[in-house]
Amino acid sequence: MIRNIFNSNVCLLLAIAFLLPFFSACSKNPEQSPETTSAAKDDRSVSQTKSTGQPLEKEVVIEQTPEQKTISDQPLEAFRGKLLGLAFDTAASLPIEPHIDTRSEWQQRVVDTCLKLGQPERAIRYADKIENWRRGLCYANLACYLAQNGYPAEQIQKGLDLAEKIAAFDYEQQWMSDEIRVAIAKVHLLLGQNGEVEKIESALDDPNTGAIASARAAKGTVDSFDKQVEILDGLIATGAFEAVKNALHAYTELYNLFYQDSEKRDVVENKIRSSWNTLPLFIRYELLTKLAEFSLKKKDSPKSLKIIGEMQDLIDAHDWPLQLRLLIQAKLSQLRFKAGDQQAAVLQADAALELFRKESGDRSRIVDIKKAEAIIPLAESYQAMGNRDKTLEVYKLAVKSAVENPNSRPRAEDLTDILCSMALNSVEPDEELDAEINRQIAGLGNPW
Repeated sequence: MIRNIFNSNVCLLLAIAFLLPFFSACSKNPEQSPETTSAAKDDRSVSQTKSTGQPLEKEVVIEQTPEQKTISDQPLEAFRGKLLGLAFDTAASLPIEPHIDTRSEWQQRVVDTCLKLGQPERAIRYADKIENWRRGLCYANLACYLAQNGYPAEQIQKGLDLAEKIAAFDYEQQWMSDEIRVAIAKVHLLLGQNGEVEKIESALDDPNTGAIASARAAKGTVDSFDKQVEILDGLIATGAFEAVKNALHAYTELYNLFYQDSEKRDVVENKIRSSWNTLPLFIRYELLTKLAEFSLKKKDSPKSLKIIGEMQDLIDAHDWPLQLRLLIQAKLSQLRFKAGDQQAAVLQADAALELFRKESGDRSRIVDIKKAEAIIPLAESYQAMGNRDKTLEVYKLAVKSAVENPNSRPRAEDLTDILCSMALNSVEPDEELDAEINRQIAGLGNPW
């Protein structure tokens, strides 16, 4: 198996061919605001990264036509840029051997967070330092961002071409290449290149075609409803776990697309409810969450609150592991708040925090490597409610929980997760939290 494929000169040249036009486009843009350029300037942690990925030359000047849209970061508060830099540096601190898989996964999560925050230039710089197949996945996701934001087809195609070349490597596990190609197919779908989508689908198994079906549902039209139902029902009929799960998630996209058509919406909702019995309860919770979120998006608070009530019944009726119970209660509190039931939302969040304080010391209820992950969503919920004091309190608890394990690998994972969450949700750390995060990052090292 090729584990570290990006040390080869071939891959490095491919990366240079893809990245240089983007870097020059950003660095030569005289209209960038200080907030935009600060992403590169304030990031000491990035320049000091321990990643062994070879840095790419950035000073080559590429001529661009006046009408070409340059790839550049959107304005971002300096503290959020710093959080992203610390997150990537923390993920990159994991040694390649034997932790390349974990290292690359968390580096990819930082890249994905950058794209969510409109930071494609930063995403490119970070993606270049990923040293396994996930670099290809990042390039495909970047191409998707470019397609969604009106960039020229030529720039989008460069990302797709490089992602495909990385997917073409001979891995021992086919799912790695398949995951990249699913991401590539989603970009072709956005561009209306249905022939390319069908070509990729023909080489994939049902679970992966189900992932593409979800993207197709989100982009569907009124005329496509019956055809998409036929495809999704076919996936459900296979009985395969991934295929059924992906098909039901695709149905939630149809629920959103046809929300104003009550007849079609009811058909979709009945399809979901009649097909989820073979799936774990947590998948049912995920599906209900998406239905509630889409109802809120359509400003239908009564419908959303009805679904939230069903989710509450689901959590009350079963003995959930503490980690999942905390996660669900955090999400429910955020949904309640957005739906207008603010008093109940606050009470639910406070109850979840009290539950964590009461039971997190019992290893039979939750192990130390799961504690931070369990309460990060609660911090996000308090932030959504505008309660900064509670937000910071829970993030501090998450940092404290992250370092209970004596090994640095789980510490680095949790710290990266916390930093990405804070950047994404615009949480500026106070002096105490900032100092503690930096102290814990500085302490990472053997034993991993």
